[in-house]
Amino acid sequence: MTALRLRPVTRDDARQLWLWCNDGEVRTQAFSARPISWDEHVDWLTRTLSAPLSRMWIAEENGTAIGQFRVDGKGDRAQIDYSIDRGHRGRGLAASLLRQGAQVTCGELAVRVVDALVKESNPASCRAFEKAGYALVARTEYAGHACRQYAWQCGK
Repeated sequence: MTALRLRPVTRDDARQLWLWCNDGEVRTQAFSARPISWDEHVDWLTRTLSAPLSRMWIAEENGTAIGQFRVDGKGDRAQIDYSIDRGHRGRGLAASLLRQGAQVTCGELAVRVVDALVKESNPASCRAFEKAGYALVARTEYAGHACRQYAWQCGK
């Protein structure tokens, strides 16, 4: 398997990110299943790219965009959002993306912990976090959904 390369998101990635965030499976696993309008997305992307504690990368394999990894920092922690393009799911790429994304986050944001909240109804994502080396730290509820909370300890 070819190694993934992470590159920072730019405004030129807006359409691809919008398509990914409105993918049916992504909406199903999100905490809000409502589709995202283009205008909402552009406003959100503009805010995210200018937020000092947010980072977002496109994952590429052989020059092809296969997914995205985003974190929002708060204090000594950062919260993950990620997705894999539907044409590249089931290939084991998520674990590599999650591992690389956490490592880059630890360096760029100087956080202590990278956190993720995953719906219990998303076993593929739970497996990816575990395979990537994240620790399961709690089972909880968020927005009416049973979830697993994972954490990556920076400096490990």
